[in-house]
This record gives sequence, structure tokens and C-alpha cells, in this order.
Amino acid sequence: MADVNSDGKMDKGEFCIAMALIQRRLQGTELPAVLPSSLLKEAGGAAAAGAGFGIGSSATLPPSMYI
Repeated sequence: MADVNSDGKMDKGEFCIAMALIQRRLQGTELPAVLPSSLLKEAGGAAAAGAGFGIGSSATLPPSMYI
């Protein structure tokens, strides 16, 4: 689900999405059938665009994204 561009690899944005999903599951929340758009926005939108966070770029993630 976190590999939004289905390339078999995770960029940093997709990794953040995966970690957020894992965190939610560990807290007892059921995973959605479809990736919520809010997770794409929280990851800086890079995963939605299929672009990785390049060298020198960054995304500000809310504390809820961290374990």
C-alpha cells in the first residue's frame, strides 16, 4: 500500500507512509482498504508524484508520523 507508484522500491516519502501505517496498526487501528490522501499530504506529496526526496530536500512531518 505504501509503494504508491508500484515500482517495488520505497523512496523516503513512501517509507514515511509505511511507518505511519505500521504505527497506526500497532495502536490498534484497522488499516484502510485504500491509502488515505491525508497520508500522501503528510509525506510531503512526493510519493503521490512518484518523486523521491532528493539530496538536500526535506519534508516536515507531523509528530504522529514518528514512532
